[in-house]
Amino acid sequence: MRPYVPLSVDFFGDDKVIELTPLARLEYAACLVIAKRQESDGSVTLAQVRREQPDVPDHQGLLAELVDSGLLSWDGGNTYAIVAWLEWNKSVEELAGMRQAKASAGKIGGKRSGEARSALRPKHSASPVRSTLLPEVEADGEPNTTHPTTPQLITSQEMSPSDSPSPSAPRLHPSTTGPFEEFYAAYPHKVAKGDARKAWAKAVVRAGSPQIVIDGARRLAADPNLPEKRFIPHPASWLNGDRWDDEPYPPRFARERPPDVNAEMIDRAGDYMRAQEAREAGAKLVHLWDAAAIGGAS
Repeated sequence: MRPYVPLSVDFFGDDKVIELTPLARLEYAACLVIAKRQESDGSVTLAQVRREQPDVPDHQGLLAELVDSGLLSWDGGNTYAIVAWLEWNKSVEELAGMRQAKASAGKIGGKRSGEARSALRPKHSASPVRSTLLPEVEADGEPNTTHPTTPQLITSQEMSPSDSPSPSAPRLHPSTTGPFEEFYAAYPHKVAKGDARKAWAKAVVRAGSPQIVIDGARRLAADPNLPEKRFIPHPASWLNGDRWDDEPYPPRFARERPPDVNAEMIDRAGDYMRAQEAREAGAKLVHLWDAAAIGGAS
């Protein structure tokens, strides 16, 4: 039987998926198909995605959108990894062990061979189209509601009766972590978050790394000469303009209005006139004193 990855019935209702563009959802499905076919433990390359969907434009931008949503991780080069792959799929080593065990069982003849094959079969009947979204389970068997569950395509061979979702299964919550949230938390002017999220994916591709953009936002926030918030660009405008490479703001005194030269000249003129009036008043007093002295002598 050819490998397959049936889509979870809750896939399009997951909070992480709802925020994706339609092409990004298709890109994620292509990544899952490639990983299953290649048995790569969830890793895919940019070249593989391009070959899988040659008519889809801007694969780098779509993959960056998936990285930002938390569905994929990125090594900084051309390789991406499906974050929850090993939670719902067997690893390469496990698959190799199963094949080895099956091959060994096939060599046993008669009744023992039939018993060995029965031991390898799942103990439940699974429809080839059965799929569901499984909650994470702790070691004690209780559902883990601490962390959001990532939607995944699950093969019917990898499910057990306990995998069936219960009516009380926890609903997924939006991701509050990831490179974009780290950027937005650092940016000093928090407005129009939706526009910023749309601009983020393409900005990361142009920058070459999410960390470059995040570091630029942190430098901006730490700039001692940062202007008032109303003069700081919106985060979407900042991202669209590749402003993470901007130089720091100039010192505040360099932006202040130069002193009013005319006012300074008026002040100096007033000082001069007051000094001149004082000299004239002194001369008059001396003249009056002299006149009084001459009159008294006669």
